[in-house]
Amino acid sequence: MNNLLAQIALTLKRLIRNRLIIAVFIVAILILGLLGSAIVAHDIMVETGQGEAARGAASGALVGADFFTGVFSNLIAIIIGATIIRSDIKDGTIFSVLSKPIERWQYLLGSYIGSAVYLLLVWSIFAWLFLGLVFYVEGSLDRAHGLILARQIILSMLLFSLAFFLSQLLNSWIAGALAILVYNGESLVSLFDLIARKLVGPLSLQARAAFGYIFPAVDRLDFLNQLLTGDPVEPLQVGWIFLHLADYSLVMVALALLVFSRKELSQVSD
Repeated sequence: MNNLLAQIALTLKRLIRNRLIIAVFIVAILILGLLGSAIVAHDIMVETGQGEAARGAASGALVGADFFTGVFSNLIAIIIGATIIRSDIKDGTIFSVLSKPIERWQYLLGSYIGSAVYLLLVWSIFAWLFLGLVFYVEGSLDRAHGLILARQIILSMLLFSLAFFLSQLLNSWIAGALAILVYNGESLVSLFDLIARKLVGPLSLQARAAFGYIFPAVDRLDFLNQLLTGDPVEPLQVGWIFLHLADYSLVMVALALLVFSRKELSQVSD
């Protein structure tokens, strides 16, 4: 247990030394700048009594904040997931670490948990930005905003877990690209179904289910975007979707542990 905790702390310190957190602060400020016109428009409309238009400007600002924070955090998740182990192998650090009394699974799991904690630190910054913006333009916070924030965090962790597993099999660039493809797998299946519909007819429900089974159900959370625009939303079992995505991430970690435990590190090239 001490070895695992030590590896978690080592990974966290290593990521913090990269000063990526500073870049996150800068990006958060840039996002505020990009959304500044919508915020100013909202304030002017409130003062002039244009309630409907003010709500539209507020929705635009919140949708923009949700989009930009999601894209940037997902980019960070992919980079860390695809490189955290590969970089250790490339520069030889892993051999000095594993020469100490630490098991392979402790090293890999410690690296994963340390990186996940770092991603949560990144999201703590974006959470303050998003929730602060929500409170400024709407005057209150509710369950819907919490669900939207939870969705973004879970999706970032999913992308990180995908890239982390795939980097045990492939080089960093390919692992990152393939993680994005798997992440968007449901959309690709829908596109394939559309193409097949025009060429040979629609896919059967069984075939569509078989294609979609291996991909995470990311698209099923798209309806949460409507909560930002005030549109009516049909009640769905959001908790079960969150649980499915968390379970998918854990499966990726388990597969990474399995592959890494049997890997010949001296023959790895990036």
